[in-house]
Amino acid sequence: MAKQAIKGSGRKATAIKTAVAAVAVTAVMDSTTPEPEAFTPPARTYVGDSWEKQYAIPYMKHGKPDYLNAVQPTGDIRADFGHFLFGQGGGKSNDLTDSITKQPGCWPPEADKDGKKYHTVDDITWLLFNNEAIYKAVGYKPTSALFYEMPAWIHDGIVQWHCDRAKVTSSTPVNLLFAYCIWGGGGYLPTLLQFRETYGDIEKFIELKGEYWVFYTLLTIRKDLMQKRNADKILFIKKENGIYVTTIIKQSTIQYLTLSTAQKEHNAANEDDDSAGYYVKVGGWPTFGSGWSSGLAHFHRVFKVYCDVK
Repeated sequence: MAKQAIKGSGRKATAIKTAVAAVAVTAVMDSTTPEPEAFTPPARTYVGDSWEKQYAIPYMKHGKPDYLNAVQPTGDIRADFGHFLFGQGGGKSNDLTDSITKQPGCWPPEADKDGKKYHTVDDITWLLFNNEAIYKAVGYKPTSALFYEMPAWIHDGIVQWHCDRAKVTSSTPVNLLFAYCIWGGGGYLPTLLQFRETYGDIEKFIELKGEYWVFYTLLTIRKDLMQKRNADKILFIKKENGIYVTTIIKQSTIQYLTLSTAQKEHNAANEDDDSAGYYVKVGGWPTFGSGWSSGLAHFHRVFKVYCDVK
């Protein structure tokens, strides 16, 4: 029966011949082509392993590693960076407790097919997706529908956009850490400047102490800076002589702060009077700090294996 089918004429016969040939070639490749070897990380310990263990949250789902724990080094550092960002926030989120919701323009103009709006898709916020510099560089038109769809080529293009702006040193792992700083908000300059102020020229230290030492040191600096910047604060803002003056009433990196009843009553009574001042709560570290720290710790876990160690 097979011979009769192949002997037929026209496009049908050609298609069958092609299919048979493809099966034959696949069978030969399957039997003769060796499987690529799995990446084996260096069998060693790192100075930052205890720091990593302290802050990395061991997320589990149905008894298996979930979230960032599922991201493992594969030997392709750039691909791993994309996987890491996707693992950090894959899927869609409309969580109202997310700090991004405090920024204007954080929601797409239209809802998704399910009738809901989402501010984040695959760890990319609408604000990021709708950034003119990014969408022109990657080559897409930012619409709500495309945002919710988030094609892989756009996601990877946005990741690459961040990587291109973090080529600061001769070390790929260090540069990817700087790209992660840009991705997470606040940029990499505060971390880089703090390193320079404390130690000196970063390229010199990569050469003298190795890229792992610089990589790990930058991670700890980044965490400390994030903790200080995002400490919960109660501020009192008052307009004096045409200038808004801000006073820190209370701050904490441990305790979750809220406005007192008296402060809320003051705001309500003076809602239209800037000269009377008003109280506001900012920050987020006591609420989100453990998750932010875990992200940095898992970054250490995945990318330390790509660093040269001296």
